[in-house]
Amino acid sequence: YLGVKGAAGTIVDGIGHVIRAPTERLMGGVDGFMKTIAERQSLAATAYRIANAESLANDWTQEQTLKRLDELVQNPTPEMLQEANENALHVTFQTPLGDWGKTVQKAAGANPFTQFFMPFVKTPANLMKQGFLERTPLALITDKYRNDIAAGGARAQMAKARMYIGTSFVMAAGTLAATGQITGGGSNNWSVKKAQLDSGWRPYSFVTTDDKGKKTYISYQRTEPLSYIFSTIADFHDTMKLQHGTGVSDEKQAEVLTGALITAVSHATLDRSFMTGLESAMDVMSNPNATKVNSFIKRLVNAQVPFSGTRRDMTRLFDDSKKMTDSIFTEIQANI
Repeated sequence: YLGVKGAAGTIVDGIGHVIRAPTERLMGGVDGFMKTIAERQSLAATAYRIANAESLANDWTQEQTLKRLDELVQNPTPEMLQEANENALHVTFQTPLGDWGKTVQKAAGANPFTQFFMPFVKTPANLMKQGFLERTPLALITDKYRNDIAAGGARAQMAKARMYIGTSFVMAAGTLAATGQITGGGSNNWSVKKAQLDSGWRPYSFVTTDDKGKKTYISYQRTEPLSYIFSTIADFHDTMKLQHGTGVSDEKQAEVLTGALITAVSHATLDRSFMTGLESAMDVMSNPNATKVNSFIKRLVNAQVPFSGTRRDMTRLFDDSKKMTDSIFTEIQANI
């Protein structure tokens, strides 16, 4: 798997299978379970739609309609099964990638180094597509939207609904960001961000204020793919706020807006759990000082110990305080 030949390669592959076995079996089962739920949802919805249309066309009684509905659920047509499968892939962000996505996926898997920092390509790509393309006016320029509209019927209605509702969320996110009711990723300066965190502020969260002025932060990071919209708008607002009053000329406004949007999209994309490795590597390469390199190496070694994510999450259940570590061994210890 890592390009090691001979007996050493066989040993490395064997160790890899042992380490990954529990996680792969667990994730495979969960993934299959979620796909099955999505398929059954789609079959039920499609069966109801067909039975209802036939009932209206033939003036059936309620009993006849329910019988037909049961027949379709128990014996779905090939078209229904295909639609259910496509829905399952869409809901779990596993829709096959297009040409551009396949190119990136192939490049990421070309060697162990790039694959280590970019283990996932399909899921992040589909999250971005569903967040930025399907649910914003940008959908109008995509082939998928035009194909769905050309197909007509429920498929066209769903495509329009995703775009209209997503666009309304963009407008709502803009208002919430401007009034301080949602937060972005915060400052890129660690000392400033630490001060923000110490004050009780939390990144990528909804903010509510009670009668006494106490603020409560509720994270929206797990509400994919809509969290992409909220986080991008919030980061865009924060970036533009930093530019306010800096004396930028009118001729430079378009350039500033474009730069702020690119910054917001990249920030919102990289600040995801499945992009942590790539973000850390890019951060070190852009500013390779001793502190960042040391921190990166500690996290890198800790990640090689099996179940690093599970260990971290279990530790947080009992103690969510941030630990200061000064070596690889204390970094591992902080996660157990």
